[in-house]
Amino acid sequence: MENRPPASQPPGDDFSRRELTLAQLAPESDWFRLHQAEFSPVYFGRTGEGRFDSPNSTFGTLYLAKDLAGAFVEVFCRQAVRATTEEWLNSFHLAKFNANRALTLVDLTGPGSVRMGLGDARLTSGDYSIAQLWTQAFHNHPERPDGLLYRSRHDPEQKLAAIFSRTESIWRHHSCGTLGEHLDNDQLFALLDRYDFELLPF
Repeated sequence: MENRPPASQPPGDDFSRRELTLAQLAPESDWFRLHQAEFSPVYFGRTGEGRFDSPNSTFGTLYLAKDLAGAFVEVFCRQAVRATTEEWLNSFHLAKFNANRALTLVDLTGPGSVRMGLGDARLTSGDYSIAQLWTQAFHNHPERPDGLLYRSRHDPEQKLAAIFSRTESIWRHHSCGTLGEHLDNDQLFALLDRYDFELLPF
């Protein structure tokens, strides 16, 4: 019989006594977020629609990417059709975020997932309901992390962060304009080519 790993499980009753695997990120590091023009770049979601949202809306979660490619892949690579238009691209504005102190994030990018009892990396690609239970446990842990550091399931080279709303006061942000305003044609086409996107004429 094939030995299959067990399905992802919620955190155990003893999780608060486990030591977290944490990544320390320097202050003033750049983080990126794409958002549509009619919405604020700062959005600590409580809807439960995000993978690392609170399961009971007791706190909000802000999703950021370490690089522009990570912000792009999280917005555009969720769609089934790998094609877009210049108009659609430019309906998204790019915001750059900086924290005024060092960040302490639960590190899900390496062996920490095993060390903390998650078993494997399916927290970043599997059932949202399980991921949200773990998010609640991380948020409530005595070590009080600022959020989670994880890899994009669409491009594992890209590091992302789910930031808890208790950090809201430490963030500064400024607009970089639309994608078209921020990137020259060569940079934009390189980004589209990286993820095999076709740019349609209209």
